Amino acid sequence: MPSSPAFNRLRQQPWFPYFTLLLWVVPLVVMRSTGQSLMAHDEGIYAIQAKSIVQTGDWITPQWGEQINFDRTMGIQWLIALGYLIFGISEDVVRLPSMLAFVGSVLLLYRIAVLITCRRWIAWLSAAILGIMPLAVQYAKLGTQDSVLVFIELLAAWAMLESEARPDQPHPRKSLLLLTGGRLRLGLHDQRLHGDSGAIAFLPYLVLQFRQHRHLLNPWLYLGLIIGWIPVVGWLWAATVKYGMMPLQQLVFKLFYLQETTNYDAGPLYYFWNIPANGFPWVFFAIGGIVLSLRNIHCHNLIRRHWALALGFPLLLLAELTVFKTRTHYYPLQLLPWLSLFAAICLHRLLYLYRHQRAKVLLGTISWGFGGLSLALITIAALGLADRFPPLPGIERREVVRVCGIAMTLGFGWLALLLTWLRHPQQWIFRSAKQWLICLLLPAWLTLGLLGLTGLWGDYVPDVKTMLRAPAVATVINNETVDFIANTEILYRGGRKRYLILSFYTPYNGQHYRQWAPVDTAWVDPNMVALKPDGYETVAEYYGWELLQRK
Repeated sequence: MPSSPAFNRLRQQPWFPYFTLLLWVVPLVVMRSTGQSLMAHDEGIYAIQAKSIVQTGDWITPQWGEQINFDRTMGIQWLIALGYLIFGISEDVVRLPSMLAFVGSVLLLYRIAVLITCRRWIAWLSAAILGIMPLAVQYAKLGTQDSVLVFIELLAAWAMLESEARPDQPHPRKSLLLLTGGRLRLGLHDQRLHGDSGAIAFLPYLVLQFRQHRHLLNPWLYLGLIIGWIPVVGWLWAATVKYGMMPLQQLVFKLFYLQETTNYDAGPLYYFWNIPANGFPWVFFAIGGIVLSLRNIHCHNLIRRHWALALGFPLLLLAELTVFKTRTHYYPLQLLPWLSLFAAICLHRLLYLYRHQRAKVLLGTISWGFGGLSLALITIAALGLADRFPPLPGIERREVVRVCGIAMTLGFGWLALLLTWLRHPQQWIFRSAKQWLICLLLPAWLTLGLLGLTGLWGDYVPDVKTMLRAPAVATVINNETVDFIANTEILYRGGRKRYLILSFYTPYNGQHYRQWAPVDTAWVDPNMVALKPDGYETVAEYYGWELLQRK
């Protein structure tokens, strides 16, 4: 049935799209299991470095334990440390900057898409798709710098678009370019040390469409550049005053190390399969949207005025990431907002074809494709719940049950999409088109929510919490200062991760030693346990690490 006049008036309110997007994205951010624990890398590193800031009062040195390592700059650690000072130390505080940045990114993308396409519906759909991009949602719940960097880049793009003259805004707010200039330098506050890749990706828009916006002649842009240098130069200056040239040497070494090192032997085509896998199914719709924007006049007109930003930014950024030899699955997070925009353009066109009963073969193929995938998910999930698969090494039965339950939820949801398509000849076509879109979006939303509620996303080392809650262990770590004896030079990768996690979850950290020292209570690494002297009893054991206490 048509919408009521009152609801139509409500939809026209400027705040209404933002309100509905908050209803869409905030639950995904806050849905979590009762048990939460940090991912060792890189979340655990930032969390423990921020904890060191609070405990030592040193806001310059990236450190934890006895390790001082300038392999990354300071940025997200400051935000987390401020959260510790206000709210106390916890996983939720570690992840709070990322959560807020993700919500802000969704809202910013809506406004950016409005300015690019001049279509509120496409803009809303773009933001809604970003809100259910799997990789974006996962990193919204991790205490890393990635979601914050995406927010800063979108803020810069929004500032440039708002600074342009438009028919509805003949006197644009040129001073907003201060934000863009600031972002071009704040990208250096990125532990990957190629944070300027996003700044470079703005060049097609700044140069190729210069006559349209003339941003490069705006003094506010350069004032922002100067202001953006202040935290970077200020931190480097303070670090070199304290440690000499070591910070600069380590940062430069890390840059060349990353450039010469590949991740798990990832080849140059790594992102061409990794991005679709981590953004399924929206990346495939985004590819369709890009093709439509190049070949279909109606879709091209949506981005015509800002084509160098909408197309130039993601394409150049993808080229930069591909050339950079260190490749990981989370580097393309900066691409996801723009892929969401093109996915929305594609879905907008598909809904147009659906409502006008055109391209039935294409729509039928898509519907049957999702139907086939849903049946596969349901079948595999049912077999998993029935315990018909051999045990997987390192994976507990309860985790298998959780994954199968989530897969079945997604499967039944996308099966409804096929059923909607099969029933569309008997329905009012406009209602059927809306139902088809809902059956595409809502199952993905439910799946991501369940990943949070079950702890599959958010509770990465539940066994450490179980161990620390044991009465004997809790009595010791909550009432005594605990030292650490660990030789990091011979500690294997898994051991270093557990060193990091134990350091964070031990409330009162004492001294960190590389050799045996006279201590009362200490966590001792697996290599040093064999060398322990007489007179100590083992309070707890965790993957070879032992909590020892003097008798």
